[in-house]
Amino acid sequence: AQDRRFLFVWGGASASKSYSAHQFELMEHLDSDFDTLVLRKNGTDIKESTYKLFCHLLDEYGVSSTYQKRFSNDERSLTNLDTGKRIVFKGCD
Repeated sequence: AQDRRFLFVWGGASASKSYSAHQFELMEHLDSDFDTLVLRKNGTDIKESTYKLFCHLLDEYGVSSTYQKRFSNDERSLTNLDTGKRIVFKGCD
């Protein structure tokens, strides 16, 4: 993994920006030594957007059983059971 803090993607509508960004982050996370923070403007949008897409990709890549999935008011995360590293979801509100 390379040292970076932000990932910027651009393109028109229906250009698969969200899918590509989530795919990139998941591939990095499978082999990383760091946690990942995913932010959305509104926390209420997380479950049906970023969290749902990450879960879909975990299933698609056949690694769903490698991750512990938690989504509640107290904790919104996906934890890699092999490495202990997490993808944490937060709203800015």
